[in-house]
Amino acid sequence: MKESLSPYIDSFLTMIAVEKGLAKNTVEAYSRDLVRLSEFLLAQSVASWEETQTVHLRSYLSSLRREGLSARSIGRHAVTVRRFYGFLETEGGRQRESRAAIPFGGRGGRKLPQTLSAHDVRKLLAQPNPQEPLGVRDQAMLELLYATGLRVSELIALQMQQISFQGNFLTVKGKGSKVRAVSLREMGPAKVTRLCQWCKTATGQGVEPAFLYLSAARAGL
Repeated sequence: MKESLSPYIDSFLTMIAVEKGLAKNTVEAYSRDLVRLSEFLLAQSVASWEETQTVHLRSYLSSLRREGLSARSIGRHAVTVRRFYGFLETEGGRQRESRAAIPFGGRGGRKLPQTLSAHDVRKLLAQPNPQEPLGVRDQAMLELLYATGLRVSELIALQMQQISFQGNFLTVKGKGSKVRAVSLREMGPAKVTRLCQWCKTATGQGVEPAFLYLSAARAGL
Protein backbone atom coordinates (compact mmCIF):
# COMPACT_ATOMS: atom_id res chain seq x y z
CA MET A 1 0.00 0.00 0.00
CA LYS A 2 2.92 2.34 0.64
CA GLU A 3 3.65 2.43 -3.09
CA SER A 4 0.24 4.05 -3.66
CA LEU A 5 1.23 7.05 -1.50
CA SER A 6 4.89 7.48 -2.38
CA PRO A 7 4.61 8.55 -6.05
CA TYR A 8 2.75 11.74 -5.21
CA ILE A 9 5.23 12.54 -2.45
CA ASP A 10 8.12 12.09 -4.87
CA SER A 11 6.43 14.30 -7.47
CA PHE A 12 5.73 16.98 -4.86
CA LEU A 13 9.33 16.99 -3.63
CA THR A 14 10.60 17.28 -7.20
CA MET A 15 8.23 20.18 -7.83
CA ILE A 16 9.30 22.23 -4.79
CA ALA A 17 12.96 21.53 -5.49
CA VAL A 18 13.01 22.20 -9.23
CA GLU A 19 10.11 24.58 -9.89
CA LYS A 20 10.06 26.44 -6.58
CA GLY A 21 13.81 26.29 -6.02
CA LEU A 22 13.57 25.52 -2.31
CA ALA A 23 16.76 24.75 -0.42
CA LYS A 24 17.88 21.15 0.07
CA ASN A 25 17.32 21.28 3.83
CA THR A 26 13.77 22.57 3.32
CA VAL A 27 12.99 19.82 0.80
CA GLU A 28 14.34 17.21 3.22
CA ALA A 29 12.15 18.60 6.01
CA TYR A 30 9.08 18.35 3.75
CA SER A 31 10.08 14.78 2.92
CA ARG A 32 10.35 13.73 6.56
CA ASP A 33 6.99 15.28 7.39
CA LEU A 34 5.21 13.58 4.50
CA VAL A 35 6.78 10.20 5.18
CA ARG A 36 5.57 10.50 8.75
CA LEU A 37 2.08 11.40 7.57
CA SER A 38 1.96 8.53 5.06
CA GLU A 39 3.08 6.00 7.67
CA PHE A 40 0.33 7.23 9.98
CA LEU A 41 -2.31 6.93 7.25
CA LEU A 42 -1.17 3.43 6.30
CA ALA A 43 -1.53 2.41 9.94
CA GLN A 44 -5.11 3.68 9.68
CA SER A 45 -5.67 1.44 6.60
CA VAL A 46 -5.77 4.44 4.26
CA ALA A 47 -4.41 3.13 0.97
CA SER A 48 -4.50 6.31 -1.14
CA TRP A 49 -4.56 10.08 -0.73
CA GLU A 50 -8.04 10.08 -2.25
CA GLU A 51 -9.31 8.19 0.79
CA THR A 52 -8.05 10.65 3.38
CA GLN A 53 -10.67 12.57 5.31
CA THR A 54 -10.58 15.37 7.83
CA VAL A 55 -10.93 12.88 10.67
CA HIS A 56 -7.67 11.23 9.63
CA LEU A 57 -5.85 14.54 9.70
CA ARG A 58 -7.32 15.40 13.08
CA SER A 59 -6.10 12.08 14.39
CA TYR A 60 -2.67 12.78 12.92
CA LEU A 61 -2.55 16.14 14.70
CA SER A 62 -3.52 14.50 17.96
CA SER A 63 -0.78 11.89 17.52
CA LEU A 64 1.84 14.62 17.13
CA ARG A 65 0.65 16.23 20.34
CA ARG A 66 0.73 12.91 22.21
CA GLU A 67 4.28 12.38 21.03
CA GLY A 68 5.23 15.66 22.69
CA LEU A 69 6.00 17.81 19.65
CA SER A 70 6.07 21.52 20.30
CA ALA A 71 3.41 23.82 18.89
CA ARG A 72 6.03 25.25 16.51
CA SER A 73 6.88 21.79 15.16
CA ILE A 74 3.21 20.94 14.73
CA GLY A 75 2.78 24.23 12.90
CA ARG A 76 5.55 23.22 10.50
CA HIS A 77 3.78 19.94 9.82
CA ALA A 78 0.63 21.97 9.18
CA VAL A 79 2.32 24.01 6.47
CA THR A 80 3.63 20.83 4.85
CA VAL A 81 0.23 19.14 4.83
CA ARG A 82 -1.66 22.12 3.49
CA ARG A 83 0.86 22.72 0.73
CA PHE A 84 0.95 19.05 -0.21
CA TYR A 85 -2.82 18.79 -0.37
CA GLY A 86 -2.90 21.84 -2.60
CA PHE A 87 -0.48 20.01 -4.88
CA LEU A 88 -2.70 16.90 -4.85
CA GLU A 89 -5.69 18.97 -5.93
CA THR A 90 -3.85 20.35 -8.94
CA GLU A 91 -2.40 16.95 -9.87
CA GLY A 92 -5.66 15.05 -9.55
CA GLY A 93 -4.52 12.87 -6.69
CA ARG A 94 -7.41 14.09 -4.61
CA GLN A 95 -10.80 15.58 -5.36
CA ARG A 96 -10.78 19.35 -5.22
CA GLU A 97 -12.05 20.66 -1.89
CA SER A 98 -11.31 23.55 0.39
CA ARG A 99 -8.02 23.15 2.24
CA ALA A 100 -9.64 25.15 5.02
CA ALA A 101 -11.12 21.81 6.10
CA ILE A 102 -7.64 20.63 7.04
CA PRO A 103 -7.59 21.21 10.82
CA PHE A 104 -4.25 22.92 11.02
CA GLY A 105 -3.17 26.50 11.47
CA GLY A 106 -0.31 27.95 9.51
CA ARG A 107 1.59 29.31 12.50
CA GLY A 108 3.40 27.58 15.23
CA GLY A 109 2.88 28.58 18.82
CA ARG A 110 4.92 31.39 20.22
CA LYS A 111 6.61 31.43 23.57
CA LEU A 112 5.22 33.94 26.00
CA PRO A 113 7.69 36.65 27.04
CA GLN A 114 9.24 36.27 30.46
CA THR A 115 8.05 38.72 33.09
CA LEU A 116 10.17 40.62 35.58
CA SER A 117 9.92 39.78 39.24
CA ALA A 118 9.01 42.49 41.76
CA HIS A 119 12.65 42.56 42.86
CA ASP A 120 13.85 43.08 39.26
CA VAL A 121 11.36 45.90 38.76
CA ARG A 122 12.56 47.69 41.87
CA LYS A 123 16.18 47.37 40.70
CA LEU A 124 15.25 48.74 37.28
CA LEU A 125 13.40 51.73 38.73
CA ALA A 126 16.34 52.48 41.01
CA GLN A 127 18.87 52.71 38.16
CA PRO A 128 18.40 56.41 37.21
CA ASN A 129 20.00 58.96 39.54
CA PRO A 130 17.25 61.42 40.57
CA GLN A 131 19.94 63.95 41.50
CA GLU A 132 20.89 64.36 37.84
CA PRO A 133 18.68 66.08 35.24
CA LEU A 134 18.47 63.10 32.89
CA GLY A 135 18.01 60.81 35.88
CA VAL A 136 14.78 62.66 36.72
CA ARG A 137 13.57 62.15 33.17
CA ASP A 138 14.57 58.48 32.95
CA GLN A 139 13.07 57.60 36.32
CA ALA A 140 9.76 59.19 35.38
CA MET A 141 9.75 57.39 32.04
CA LEU A 142 10.27 54.00 33.65
CA GLU A 143 7.68 54.63 36.35
CA LEU A 144 5.11 55.81 33.81
CA LEU A 145 5.70 52.76 31.62
CA TYR A 146 5.38 50.41 34.57
CA ALA A 147 2.34 52.11 36.08
CA THR A 148 0.31 52.60 32.91
CA GLY A 149 1.39 49.92 30.44
CA LEU A 150 2.04 52.46 27.69
CA ARG A 151 3.90 51.38 24.57
CA VAL A 152 7.35 52.94 24.19
CA SER A 153 6.22 54.62 20.95
CA GLU A 154 3.29 56.18 22.84
CA LEU A 155 5.54 57.32 25.65
CA ILE A 156 8.08 59.18 23.53
CA ALA A 157 5.29 60.88 21.54
CA LEU A 158 3.49 62.04 24.68
CA GLN A 159 2.65 65.76 24.62
CA MET A 160 1.98 68.04 27.55
CA GLN A 161 -1.54 68.77 26.36
CA GLN A 162 -2.41 65.09 26.74
CA ILE A 163 -1.93 65.20 30.52
CA SER A 164 -4.70 66.22 32.90
CA PHE A 165 -3.21 66.81 36.35
CA GLN A 166 -6.59 67.79 37.73
CA GLY A 167 -8.22 64.61 36.49
CA ASN A 168 -5.12 62.52 37.22
CA PHE A 169 -5.07 60.86 33.78
CA LEU A 170 -3.59 61.24 30.33
CA THR A 171 -4.98 60.53 26.86
CA VAL A 172 -3.06 58.45 24.36
CA LYS A 173 -3.52 57.88 20.65
CA GLY A 174 -2.58 54.27 19.97
CA LYS A 175 -2.87 51.85 17.07
CA GLY A 176 -5.47 52.71 14.49
CA SER A 177 -5.49 56.30 15.82
CA LYS A 178 -7.74 55.16 18.66
CA VAL A 179 -7.70 57.49 21.66
CA ARG A 180 -7.90 56.08 25.18
CA ALA A 181 -7.64 57.49 28.70
CA VAL A 182 -4.91 56.17 30.99
CA SER A 183 -5.05 56.68 34.75
CA LEU A 184 -2.04 58.07 36.62
CA ARG A 185 -3.23 56.95 40.04
CA GLU A 186 -0.80 54.04 40.19
CA MET A 187 2.14 56.37 39.60
CA GLY A 188 1.15 59.41 41.60
CA PRO A 189 0.97 62.89 40.01
CA ALA A 190 3.78 64.31 42.15
CA LYS A 191 6.47 62.58 40.08
CA VAL A 192 4.92 63.69 36.80
CA THR A 193 4.64 67.25 38.11
CA ARG A 194 8.32 67.20 39.08
CA LEU A 195 9.18 66.07 35.57
CA CYS A 196 7.17 68.89 34.05
CA GLN A 197 9.02 71.42 36.20
CA TRP A 198 12.30 69.97 35.01
CA CYS A 199 11.19 70.25 31.37
CA LYS A 200 10.48 73.96 31.83
CA THR A 201 13.93 74.67 33.23
CA ALA A 202 15.78 72.25 30.92
CA THR A 203 14.76 74.17 27.81
CA GLY A 204 16.42 77.28 29.22
CA GLN A 205 13.37 79.27 28.25
CA GLY A 206 11.21 78.73 31.32
CA VAL A 207 8.29 77.67 29.16
CA GLU A 208 6.42 74.42 28.97
CA PRO A 209 7.65 72.33 26.01
CA ALA A 210 5.23 70.63 23.63
CA PHE A 211 6.53 67.13 24.36
CA LEU A 212 6.79 65.66 27.83
CA TYR A 213 10.02 63.75 27.31
CA LEU A 214 12.87 65.81 25.90
CA SER A 215 16.02 64.24 24.51
CA ALA A 216 19.36 65.36 25.91
CA ALA A 217 20.01 67.43 22.76
CA ARG A 218 16.63 69.15 22.83
CA ALA A 219 17.08 69.92 26.51
CA GLY A 220 20.53 71.37 25.87
CA LEU A 221 22.28 68.77 28.04
